[in-house]
Parts: sequence; structure tokens; C-alpha cells
Amino acid sequence: MLALTAVSGHSAYYFLKELEKAGYTGKIRGIKRMTSKISHLSDLKLDIEYVDAEYDDHDSMVKALNGVDTLLHIAPNTLSHKVCDAAIDAGVDWMISIQTTGKFSKFKSAAELYLKVDDELLSKKDRIKLTVLYPTMIYGSMMDKNISKLIGFIDTHRVFPVFGKGHNLMRPVAGSDLAKAYLQILNQPDVTQNKEYVLSGEEPTRYIDILKEVAKNLHKRVWFVMIPLNLSIFLAKIYNLVFRKALISVEQVQRMQEDKAYDHDDATRDFGYNPMTFEEGIKIQVEEYLRKKKEKK
Repeated sequence: MLALTAVSGHSAYYFLKELEKAGYTGKIRGIKRMTSKISHLSDLKLDIEYVDAEYDDHDSMVKALNGVDTLLHIAPNTLSHKVCDAAIDAGVDWMISIQTTGKFSKFKSAAELYLKVDDELLSKKDRIKLTVLYPTMIYGSMMDKNISKLIGFIDTHRVFPVFGKGHNLMRPVAGSDLAKAYLQILNQPDVTQNKEYVLSGEEPTRYIDILKEVAKNLHKRVWFVMIPLNLSIFLAKIYNLVFRKALISVEQVQRMQEDKAYDHDDATRDFGYNPMTFEEGIKIQVEEYLRKKKEKK
């Protein structure tokens, strides 16, 4: 049996749709928190059952994973080592864990937790088959937690603050491309087990060009104001003190200054990973945003 965590989320939805498209007939167990909503999954033509569990509760996760052969752990990545312990005790044969490229950050404060979690996770590979994936910033749907916020802000504001010069390189990856990669990995266990892969977008893109591409697809004229880095960090600290649901953290401001254009050559070589360009992906996402905006009127 195949199981996946965070079944209510953006990446899981795309993956389940990919399984549906491929005519997958095996049993699936979707693991979620009790408060998670799954109404958007009701029309899926898959043999799927939903189970509530708490990812940091060992007994809860062992029970949820009973009878599972392969686990796709999508989130939360900071608890992956604990989920792995539960998977081992439940007799899971293979765990595919989605981690974060945050571990590659040059900022110690940003990378420290992720490095520690990954080290703990990878230390268990002698007890379970393990494939670890590092997606870059995920986008492609208004369910994401990244570009969707940018789209909404750019659509409703004439001025957009850019922390630093905006010349740092990024390779955002579409959720639909991740879903295809997950299926490719599952279908080629002899090649992909006990490996680590970065899953990034088709090519590096400057942050400022990402913003401009969003504005272009929205047909908006936006003034992008460059704010010096030191001032940006200070303002981010004040912003986070004032607003409980701040859209950006100090760590994000810091990480915006470094290149995150990690290549996916290993994934392409091993299982044929071939992501779309950002221009293609953002056009699809903005069209979804505009369609939903029109429906609300």
C-alpha cells in the first residue's frame, strides 16, 4: 500500500491527480491532521482512505502506517526524522521524504534546523530504503504558500518593495512537475531508492524578473522599489512584531539575497525529470487566480 502525509495540501493534490491520470489502481492511505479539509479531493477516482494522525506522535503515526509498503512524506519536513522512526516501526519498506533546499542556505540561522533534521533522517537509511527530495520554491496553484501571495499583492498594489536589488537567481518549481517527479521515482525504485535529488524549475530566473513576469500576466503596471538590505532586515523585524500573520519573515529577507538556482541534473539523468519554464507555469497560475477572482464577483 502507498501512503502519503499532508494529503490535504497543494503537492499531494497534484500527485493524486497524476496517479488518477496514470490509471493507478492500488490502495492509497492519505494521512492528515484531524482539522485538515479534504473536500477538494472528493472527486478523485482512486482507491483512497483517509486517516487522522499527528506527525510528532509516534504511536499515532505507527498506527496510521500499519500495512503500508511505501510512504511519500510531503510535510512537515521538520518532523521527517520522527515520521521515519514511525515508518520503521510500522514495517514500511521505502520512504520518500520531501525536505527543503533551506539546508543549503549560507545563513547559519536559516540552515541550522534543516541540516540537523536531515542528518537525523539520513542516519536511518540503514534501517529503511530512503529517497530524499529537495524541491525549490513550489508554485503553480493558488493553493501554494509562495507565489500565490505575490500574485495577490501585485494585483492589488501599484508599488511593490524589493529587498535588495532583486538580482538573486531562483528556480521555482511547479507543483504539477513535482507530482510527475514523484510518480517517476515510484516507478523506478531500482534507480531512485537510497538517493537524494534536487527538484528545481527549468532554468534560473532573477527574482525581479519573476515579479515582472507576474505583473505582465496580470496586465498590471507596478512600480518595483528597491530597498537596501540592512534597511530591509530592520523593516522586516518591525513588520513581524506588528503583524501576527506577516507575509514575510526576517529569514526570508536574508535568503532573498542569495542565489537558490540549484540544478536538477541528477534527477534528469536518473528518471527523466523535465520541468516546465517559469513563464509557462506562472501563466497557468495567474489564469487560475483571475478566473477565481471573476467567479467571486
